[in-house]
Amino acid sequence: YSEFDAHRVADCPQLARLTGLEISSQKVTSADAGRLAASPHLSNLTHLALDRNRIGDVGVAALAASPHLARVRSLDLSCNRFKLPGLVALANSQHITH
Repeated sequence: YSEFDAHRVADCPQLARLTGLEISSQKVTSADAGRLAASPHLSNLTHLALDRNRIGDVGVAALAASPHLARVRSLDLSCNRFKLPGLVALANSQHITH
């Protein structure tokens, strides 16, 4: 497949083995970010790069609220579409530490 498929990625149990995941320049949307954030298979990640995508405030808030991303120490969301509400969600995250 040529387009990013958040369901296919998020539902992949092999992701549980990864500590790093980079999905850059793949037109990832807020809905896609929400699907990734809901995936228990991402719970071992310490590095997540979703740079140069289309993630807005809602998607960033979903990532920030995800208990599955509690181990993430390096998060790259550069060149996306979120604004101040997304930054506030990250700053107030109980799961992604700063």
